Amino acid sequence: FFAVAIQSDGKIVAAGVANQSLAIVRFNTNGSLDTSFNSTGKLVTSFGGSENAVFGLTIQPDGKIIAAGTTLNASYDFAVLRCLPNGALDPSFNGTGKVVTDFSNYDLAYSIELQSDGKIILAGTANYLADSSMALARYNPDGILDTSFNGSGKVTTNHTTGADGANGVALQ
Repeated sequence: FFAVAIQSDGKIVAAGVANQSLAIVRFNTNGSLDTSFNSTGKLVTSFGGSENAVFGLTIQPDGKIIAAGTTLNASYDFAVLRCLPNGALDPSFNGTGKVVTDFSNYDLAYSIELQSDGKIILAGTANYLADSSMALARYNPDGILDTSFNGSGKVTTNHTTGADGANGVALQ
């Protein structure tokens, strides 16, 4: 697991990777799998790419779970999904429950934060294998990039020649 969050009822949600698919697992407070979550306690899915992973996780006040990470299609891209409290993908989020956002060649989303207005911020690295940059993307609650954020919903900042990136994000 790369990310863990605690629900308001004390259940534990953990996320990461399983056989190159992204995986979300929910445990009861006693540590047993919560089979009311996707009938098995587990959600294993992909964004269509050959490699998928979750690195960041948050839970909305309504119990919906948002996971952020990466997927490999032609290149690695930011990936974010939202599922309902029962473990089903949320169709009100981009129509499929999933969004893929491309910055450049090798993009990894490591962290996620939820604004009080429901907007979602992902932080990570763009162009990881070259002269990488810190990368942020902001989505509206429906999963569509928020174009009021830098005109495109995404921004990169390159501080130095070499490796730049963001492993966390926080709201003021």
